[in-house]
Amino acid sequence: MTILSEHEIDWLALEGCEIIGFKSGAVVPYDLAGYDRSTRIQVKPGTLPTKDSQEPHHKALPTQAEFLDTPYVVRLSGFRRERMFGPDEIGSDFKSRGIALTDGLGNGLYESLLIDRKYGLLHCLEAPTLGYRLPFLEEEWEPFKKIFQERVAFVKADLEDMEVVYRGGLADEGERFIILWCRQYPLALFVDACQRNPEGVKKALKSAIGREKPPIKPQTSVERLALVKFWNFLRKKQADVVAYQAKILREELGDGLNIIANPHELPRLDMPAQGKIYDYPAVAIRPLLLDDDLFLKHYIAHFSRLFYDLTEKAPMVSVRMNLSAATPRFVPTGRLIKAWYDQAVQFGASGFYFWTRDYPTADTPDCYDGPIPGNTDPVALAKDRWESSLDVLGTLATHQRFIPPDPEVAIFVPETSALMYRPEWRQIYAAFSACCEAGLYVRFISDEQIEENGIPENIKLIFAPVIEFVSAKLRDGFDTYINQGGFLYASDSQLFNSEGHPDDPISGKRLVDPGLFSFFPVGEPTKIEEMNKAAKTVQGIVDQIGIKPFSWVFDITCQNLPSSTKNMLRNDDPSVVFGQWLYEHGSDWITPFLQYGE
Repeated sequence: MTILSEHEIDWLALEGCEIIGFKSGAVVPYDLAGYDRSTRIQVKPGTLPTKDSQEPHHKALPTQAEFLDTPYVVRLSGFRRERMFGPDEIGSDFKSRGIALTDGLGNGLYESLLIDRKYGLLHCLEAPTLGYRLPFLEEEWEPFKKIFQERVAFVKADLEDMEVVYRGGLADEGERFIILWCRQYPLALFVDACQRNPEGVKKALKSAIGREKPPIKPQTSVERLALVKFWNFLRKKQADVVAYQAKILREELGDGLNIIANPHELPRLDMPAQGKIYDYPAVAIRPLLLDDDLFLKHYIAHFSRLFYDLTEKAPMVSVRMNLSAATPRFVPTGRLIKAWYDQAVQFGASGFYFWTRDYPTADTPDCYDGPIPGNTDPVALAKDRWESSLDVLGTLATHQRFIPPDPEVAIFVPETSALMYRPEWRQIYAAFSACCEAGLYVRFISDEQIEENGIPENIKLIFAPVIEFVSAKLRDGFDTYINQGGFLYASDSQLFNSEGHPDDPISGKRLVDPGLFSFFPVGEPTKIEEMNKAAKTVQGIVDQIGIKPFSWVFDITCQNLPSSTKNMLRNDDPSVVFGQWLYEHGSDWITPFLQYGE
């Protein structure tokens, strides 16, 4: 017996920007980008179009900018040198750039650790996340705890054995970095539990949302509120799993362990929990899945700032310029890639990771699948993408971190105060894009943040494109803000209370056209005239109130960051030699790269 049909599950996944059936290391039938589903298409080698940027990369450093004399944390991920580079070649290249953190430059862990040791690099660990079932129901937790503790103990013992090769702390000493990712997003975790124990899931839902099944296509405000609770329940369940894993990792691997997240920009996660669980919340942003230039324009900036504000920590950002598993819509030039990195720096990133694998763009044997620099398809621009990325990452690894100023304008993001599906999220992004188009530096603020801490005094203006359910605490937060001179702009749509019943408007709010931020409609191209109109409207409101725009932030680039006096490299060990005795007889992993005669 199942709770939901396949059709109902697919509808939830579509509208909730969720994914079911993801498989690590494999192509996927669809992925998520732009608050919508990006379906895999078949693109033959040599046919992908190229996209460039006209944004000037070299700008004068604004005098208002402030910096922290600590370089950005930069790591390489998903790489293997294969036969493209020799071990000394790849190691010396990364050392010269100052990029210290990788999960492996060599062919296998032993060689990778030797490269790290010889060139003073840091090995990035990965938590054991595969090969066991994740819990959803209470009775599933004890078996999960037991097996995860056993896996971590095994990993620790393994790391202790490896330290003699690495010549540094891996198991429990010194500053270390470990990737902890959850292989199941919230909806997938729920669906698996439904298949195992549907009756148990029904009871859990009854307790959490007041009904045994989520209202798939809600018709009333009460049903919409139940669906809001459903999604938050699922996200908390997934966050609980990761929180426990992080707790055990810290207990077993000791002080100095930095835990890094690894999610994509979608599906939506429990953002406050991400900030509490991880030292480095992270987001991998996939712009290559978008085919609308106007929608693409502020995409990296949007998700960088969204994670910065809602996790309340500066995130590690992965600007994904690899050919993605759901098929890219274009190939970016090096100039466009650098412009994307500029956006991430401007909007709060504290670190970066470079995912290096090109996935096949068609289900045919001639389509390349492997590290970017090995892709020989001329239109794939492999050399340009690889070198441009390493150039900018080397700069970030050796230069000071930009400290973002506190904007005077915020965009309201509902966690519990609206049912957020594709159209609603696109309105949030449209509001952000309109502000950027108006030269206005902007931030996000959530309902939960307002309920817990109120609205910061420096925020003079809030745009609320979407608001539906208003709790007593949220209403108090808005009332206090408006009474103290703040400006809240929202539509005059009907509001509901925490039980889903009609409620009064927020007193003192300013009205905006409900269609003002609707220029990113689902399934249609951007309406450029309406985008320009929204930017002009925002500019008028800002000028009328007297908002400080902080437009100088848009002149911050990776190229004008000040140099840092610090780096992450450790002491090197030039005595390490990569000789044929480390490999099987006649191995082409090393023979072409030997530095001495036979």
